[in-house]
Amino acid sequence: MKSDSIKSSHIHMDLETSSRQDSVCQKVSDPQGRLIEATPADFDGLRDQWSELASQGRAAEPFYQPYWFRAFATTFNATRSCPTVVVRKNGKLVGILPLMRRRTFFGKVPGSVLRSLSGIHSCRYDFISEESEEEHISLAAWRALREDRSWSVIEALGVPEDGAFGNIMRHAANDGYLLAYWPTLLSPYLVIPERADDPFVNSPHRYRKDRKRLDKYHSRLSELGAIQLDVFDNDDKAIFEEFIAMEGAGWKGKRGGAIQCCPVTLSFYRELLPRAAARGHLRWCALRAGARRVAMEMSFTIGERCFSPKITYDEGVSRCAPGQLLARASIRELAMRGCRRYDLLGARARYKTLWAGTVRRHSNCYIFRPSVIGTAYRSALKDVAPLLRRARHRLYGDPQAES
Repeated sequence: MKSDSIKSSHIHMDLETSSRQDSVCQKVSDPQGRLIEATPADFDGLRDQWSELASQGRAAEPFYQPYWFRAFATTFNATRSCPTVVVRKNGKLVGILPLMRRRTFFGKVPGSVLRSLSGIHSCRYDFISEESEEEHISLAAWRALREDRSWSVIEALGVPEDGAFGNIMRHAANDGYLLAYWPTLLSPYLVIPERADDPFVNSPHRYRKDRKRLDKYHSRLSELGAIQLDVFDNDDKAIFEEFIAMEGAGWKGKRGGAIQCCPVTLSFYRELLPRAAARGHLRWCALRAGARRVAMEMSFTIGERCFSPKITYDEGVSRCAPGQLLARASIRELAMRGCRRYDLLGARARYKTLWAGTVRRHSNCYIFRPSVIGTAYRSALKDVAPLLRRARHRLYGDPQAES
């Protein structure tokens, strides 16, 4: 009897031990998030797993690759660390959110801010996550952010409407934190059909006559010589120098918005482009009339998608619409190579909607601590700022309104 009692006790202890071990294993296998003060060298250490993560699903965009954030960190965020949320599962990187610290948000409103490691040259920003367990990964990322007491505002700039950062915001709301959204870009893109005989079948029907009119401009431009599209998939520094010279000679240069007008911006692209080319993502296009290049495009390709953040043209032949002729030739070339989506990026504008009528909405996303000051920040952003925006649009018009 005593032996049976001892045996039963041992079995009970074994079951308890097994249960504890199962619980520990379950906790270990769950995604675990940490906020680290990262440097560009840390980004290099994460490069292989990060690149793999940012090459899958909706995260497969150049702006989410480690080379893009590294270039931004070493130029626009130079001398500062980059607080970065790193989420791992069983040692594997499954989520990453690169940030930077600032003392203002929404322009010049003072506050302790964790801001996305991004800016106007980043095109868009998001939480980079493995999609199969996005719910658990985003929760681990949010817990890492919540545990950091240094911030009063988290500000993510240019997040697409279908982005994974929305999951982090939802977890924040569940914990009682305050949210706000500030709509920014309506970014046009074109879905290219699989059959390349008519790559513009999904372009806006109302602009078909405008696209047809380009044949006349093509004939006019051909008076300078035979028209040809050159495509380069490598890091050709001479092409970059020619691009920035052409851009700087035009209206962007006169207004101070060209790449060469800002040394930091120039350094950003000099850092970025060789690394993008090494990954096979960089694509240059140049439209030539005879021996003269009249328009150039800097773009990036990942899988079946092309992203076009920069295009410039020789204003000496602007009467021939060289930029639009380049866009037409570029889309045709993409269709031939099997590309299925051409993302024109940036704000909706007439010269983009000529080709792409579908838009992807973007917003600046905000998370505020549930405090008196957090409530005041949120009220200013949600109640006061929209009134100012509407007043500006009444005076100057909405730059993204459909024409």
